[in-house]
Amino acid sequence: KMELHLTTVNLHNICHRIFYTYESLAHYRNINLNFSYGIDTNRRVFLDIEKFEKILNNLIHNAFKHTRANGEIGLKIDQENDTFLIVVTDSGKGVHPHDLPHIFDRYFQSQQNNIPAQGGTGVGLTLAMEYARLFGGGIKVESSLGKGSVFTVHLPLKLAKNIVAAEYPPADHVVQDKLSEKPVLELKTGNSKPVVLIVDDNLEISRYLVRSLSHQYTCKTAPDGNEALKILEKQKFDLIISDVMMPNMDGFEFRAKVRQNSQWKQYPFVMLTAKVLEEDRIAGLQLGVDDYIAKPFNIKELIARIQNLIQNKLERDKWWKENSLEVESEELMTAEEQMLKDAEVFVMDRLDDPELKPVLLATHLGYSQRQLERLLKKYSGFTPGAFRRQFATIKEVCYNVGIDSPARFSTLFKARFGKSPSEL
Repeated sequence: KMELHLTTVNLHNICHRIFYTYESLAHYRNINLNFSYGIDTNRRVFLDIEKFEKILNNLIHNAFKHTRANGEIGLKIDQENDTFLIVVTDSGKGVHPHDLPHIFDRYFQSQQNNIPAQGGTGVGLTLAMEYARLFGGGIKVESSLGKGSVFTVHLPLKLAKNIVAAEYPPADHVVQDKLSEKPVLELKTGNSKPVVLIVDDNLEISRYLVRSLSHQYTCKTAPDGNEALKILEKQKFDLIISDVMMPNMDGFEFRAKVRQNSQWKQYPFVMLTAKVLEEDRIAGLQLGVDDYIAKPFNIKELIARIQNLIQNKLERDKWWKENSLEVESEELMTAEEQMLKDAEVFVMDRLDDPELKPVLLATHLGYSQRQLERLLKKYSGFTPGAFRRQFATIKEVCYNVGIDSPARFSTLFKARFGKSPSEL
């Protein structure tokens, strides 16, 4: 049974933030965004943040799906007596009158001959309606073919006092998925928090990220790539989060600059991008981006991915230090090489563990088991089982020749033959 988990929020701030996470997508698609707020901007209400975000995101995403270039999408917030009205408008192609009664039906696709099937699972509007009803409200829609649609959410929200209150999930409830259950490792320099650089020209998004991450990480911000490079010259980081579309130097150029520096190249790099820009994802992957988060992003998912990337980095740093291995400045690892190195360290440390299974390696690296099988096969030629067995063989050989460290054996082997045992 679904339940509401209410907290007090500033309604203006949360609506404005969600709406303008689509700014880069709107710019790319040449769509105008219009935000209108007709009530007191200091008004606070009791709200289930996660479900409200889902309602608004699904309606806005639906508007983008139907609106062409040079179109317009709007968000208007108003109040009638004790009911708040959240109105999402678009200048898209509209909904056929025969389809209008069914658009909130799960998996509904138009049967009109001149309307192509839409992508997606067909549950976005259904879920938005279900959550609106959970609040005690609902959603009404008006539409005209060729002119656009108007979705009006009616929510009977309770007012809260205008006091400072948490607008973001509490620290101990932020991450619920299994990938985040491991504690964050301490940095090598004592008990200080890992340091994250946030690069985004949208001040509201940047502040939101800082407030969401600061309980667990030390956060520094920069408005564009140029400023971020200046900060990198002065300070070390454990992870970088960067938007794609920024003035002066965009995320791609910034990533390319980071990759040219042997020290910065080792920092895990997360790119924020509009979800439909597949070419952005391809360009980023070619530049060695470690992970992608689509706007609008789920903060729980973002935190889980950040934690995995930073923990992998700290474990990797610890392993290199303990084995007295130095990374030569010219040995700049790609994202794929880094993944294989992380996998190698994890397996080598657990060769004697009978419980070492592919699912544990996949969880450690932040992939599904199927993704891990595909990536290992592509970049190493091994299945997960064969990947583990090769290191068991290396361990057996190194002990037979009197070397008690597989890592030391690999180093000496590569120095003599030009390749590590795992590369043969």
